[in-house]
Amino acid sequence: MVNLLPPIAKKTILREYWLRVVTVAAVAVTASMLLLIVLQLPSYILLTGQLRGYQMRYQNAQSEKDSLKQAEDTVRSLNALAEHLDNATEETKLSTYVLALEALSGDKIQLSYFAAERNTNGQVAAVTIRGAAADRTALADFSEVVANDPLFVEAPVPIGNLAKDKNIDFELSVKVAHE
Repeated sequence: MVNLLPPIAKKTILREYWLRVVTVAAVAVTASMLLLIVLQLPSYILLTGQLRGYQMRYQNAQSEKDSLKQAEDTVRSLNALAEHLDNATEETKLSTYVLALEALSGDKIQLSYFAAERNTNGQVAAVTIRGAAADRTALADFSEVVANDPLFVEAPVPIGNLAKDKNIDFELSVKVAHE
């Protein structure tokens, strides 16, 4: 078979052939990519919808977490306040001791001075009282009545206070009972 084409035309035809082959291959690759994109589109839509749903759930969980954290902080502060109030109500005030001592004093004891001694916790540890007793027996009885009261532990009478028989000026350091 004799080829009647000149060499330049042969080169042109060969170039056109390979150009067509490459063009068909490029079109085939492009068509397959477009088909792949079209087939992936429902999955993409589904996944983006699920992602939005998960993001909304995450944001709701975050806001709920923040509100729970705020509620937890509020509960902690309220617990601290309640504990403080509970501790504050357990402390007996000085006025309670003064009123109790005045009630226990009776007719023969006149109290004129009260002072509180506090321990390291700030609680009243002892109450110092000064006053005048009608006689030695009234002072000893007062000391015994105070020592037997549930608010107090002891009320020792100094020996020097018992030197006189009548109109005795005294000073007692009454130790307080703690719960």
